[in-house]
Amino acid sequence: MSNSTAGSVQVHHGQSFGQWVLLCQATGPNRTVCALQQIYFQDESQQALAGGFVFQKIDAAHPVQLVLQTPCGVEIPAGVKWQLDQGPEQDAFYNTCAPQGGIVILPLDDMLLRLMLDAKMITLYYVVNGQTMAVQGSTEGLTDAFQALGWVEAAGTLQ
Repeated sequence: MSNSTAGSVQVHHGQSFGQWVLLCQATGPNRTVCALQQIYFQDESQQALAGGFVFQKIDAAHPVQLVLQTPCGVEIPAGVKWQLDQGPEQDAFYNTCAPQGGIVILPLDDMLLRLMLDAKMITLYYVVNGQTMAVQGSTEGLTDAFQALGWVEAAGTLQ
């Protein structure tokens, strides 16, 4: 995939920001959509998803979204919980289920974004067969990635 300029920094598909990987896809002439992804698998084969975190911005008219991904077999009515560092657990509900698993979409406002950029860890909790599972990801590199993509201003507010 070719490089694209976002913000004032040259970014490219596959670029890493801490544990976050940038995925970009051309969606039209001179138009590229990028997402930051941190995915965890249940084992070394990388066949079974354990959970994932994806930040995406579809276009200028839509806010940055955090997409939480869970594996197949989750208990949909239980929803999910997510947590920043040792803060309070937040409830969220599935937007849809795909062959790969459950999807939760959380639009970000400036306050939630600031909390995420200031946090060190984000944890996703979901239920499978009556057992609560937890997947923990690092927020290291998010500020640099969001600035490189032009998603935030230097002050940490959404653009």
